[in-house]
Amino acid sequence: MTIRFTPAGITVAIALLICAAGRPAVAQDKYTIGLNVQPGQSWTFDNALDSTMNIKTSAQGQVNNVDNGMAQKRVGTITVRDAVNGRPSAITVAFGKECSSSIKANGQEQSPPFPLAGQTVTLKMGADGTFSHDFKGNLDPAVEAELKQMVEFDGSMYPPGPVAVGDEWVPRATKLKEQLQLAPNDKLDIKCKLLAVGAIRGIKTYDISATGSVTKAQDGMQMTIRIGGVTQLELGSGLPVQNDVVVAIGITGAQQAPGADGQPVAVTINGTGQVKMTGMAMPKEGFGGGGPVAVGPPPGPGPQPNPLDPQPNPLDPKPPVPPVPGPKPKNPLAAAESPFTGSFKGRQLSAEFKIDDDKMTGSIKLGPKSFPAVGKVEGAKLVGSFEADGAKFEFVATLEGTTLSLDSEGNKYTLQKDAAAAPAPPSKPKNPLE
Repeated sequence: MTIRFTPAGITVAIALLICAAGRPAVAQDKYTIGLNVQPGQSWTFDNALDSTMNIKTSAQGQVNNVDNGMAQKRVGTITVRDAVNGRPSAITVAFGKECSSSIKANGQEQSPPFPLAGQTVTLKMGADGTFSHDFKGNLDPAVEAELKQMVEFDGSMYPPGPVAVGDEWVPRATKLKEQLQLAPNDKLDIKCKLLAVGAIRGIKTYDISATGSVTKAQDGMQMTIRIGGVTQLELGSGLPVQNDVVVAIGITGAQQAPGADGQPVAVTINGTGQVKMTGMAMPKEGFGGGGPVAVGPPPGPGPQPNPLDPQPNPLDPKPPVPPVPGPKPKNPLAAAESPFTGSFKGRQLSAEFKIDDDKMTGSIKLGPKSFPAVGKVEGAKLVGSFEADGAKFEFVATLEGTTLSLDSEGNKYTLQKDAAAAPAPPSKPKNPLE
């Protein structure tokens, strides 16, 4: 019995979904998405992949559980040696010594050394699609494929024309279909969206999400892949400077396998898995004089970042750079502050809201994850939504004294208002005639 499942191949294909890049256009608040790297540009990279898979098989009353997993870490520096129409045709990759891999199968874990750790190689992609490298040793096919992906870029994921913030498009996904070996009856439903023009680590970015699913049938098995992720792309070159993707995998079906007496028996198979990919790049040379560019509005006419827009990446441990202007002074004639304003903390969940003219902005945190939230006060209720992985989720909160009750689609939490954050009662003004 053979289950054809390769986490590395699937995750490499999924990563192509959000490696689209951009340079700004100047017409009607639209942006033209496309790769635009130049010879001499270089950047450091720090990428991690973590995949887990549980397969449960059942035959003749016997159940067997198998846990598999894989982890990869890749760090180093990439320098563009040659490029054609903004796409690299030759790059040099200096891999760091800390590059590593580990594989877990049937309860056994192995950590085979990465053959390119501490090595520098030059990768080339010919006009006819021929890939080559100058490494003198032997590389297995998986490493060869990994190197090829570093110099090969999939233009079929880019939008068909200029897009504005909030616009969605359905990518052709030619490379993804090839990687997953999709048959005519398999289904691919992927959408990309330009979330914002933002910034991270002092670098101006286009923030693009990719969400959707893939359904594939093979050898009596049904595989469903659900994708959610956000990539932040450096504005001028299209270099992905932050990449966070989560892939959920489900497998179900039945196959024939030889039994104890050699006769075929039906084997029921169910599997669940998850793949997490994170990537970070930092420009070094050739990006507007080298290094990160100053944070500010995008060059030329175009939509400005909206402070009420959802943050592009709820899983990003490094929050975007805050805006430069300070807060507007409070009007002394303004109405009393809303009781929903402040910080609220619970056992698992915490929240921070700011109410201005019944409109709410803030964030909801679950563990290390932070989700931007917007909404409004409706009578005694706070009605809002937060965004995660490109999807919006509704919630309603009520306040009784200092206790906040929050309900999000049946998920209920109880939080207490932070006494330190609660506004102090206004003091009586001093009599000017004293």
